[in-house]
Amino acid sequence: TDKPSTSTIAGGAASVAALESRSLWPSRVFDFDALDGTEADVRLSFASLDLSGNLATRDGEMRLTLTPGKLAIDDLSADAAGGKLMGNVSLEKASNGVVLATDLKLDQAKLSSFSPAAKGSATFDLHAGATAQSPAGLLAVMAGSGHVALKDANIHAPAVKALADIVDTVLQGKM
Repeated sequence: TDKPSTSTIAGGAASVAALESRSLWPSRVFDFDALDGTEADVRLSFASLDLSGNLATRDGEMRLTLTPGKLAIDDLSADAAGGKLMGNVSLEKASNGVVLATDLKLDQAKLSSFSPAAKGSATFDLHAGATAQSPAGLLAVMAGSGHVALKDANIHAPAVKALADIVDTVLQGKM
């Protein structure tokens, strides 16, 4: 039998580590040691800030506060998806990991920013929090509440009959 060589195993582990370091939600434990002895209260303005693959902000500002064991973004305000993004996000060291608290609102976003087939606008409110030891853990256990308000929305989707036929096919074990 062929056994992988030590260099192949080490190379694979290095590849996994490299992917992990680039992940938006890494599973490594938060390390607040870099903030020890650091205190800052900075008002930032930015021309653009990429939040994810499909959501970039423009003409924004925020207040960034760093204290030992805590990072906070307050007074976030920026143009996004044809609307206005506002809110606050904080990460604070706790005995059992890190506490995330977020209060975000995307007001009057153009639905066409999310899908070219969509029309109208939407307002999204999100109030969420979590406690975990890593960014991936925070995402996995995040809980909260939210609200979506649609205005003149028109989103093309498959007909209800087509969806019902798919569900029936799956439930009957034919797919």
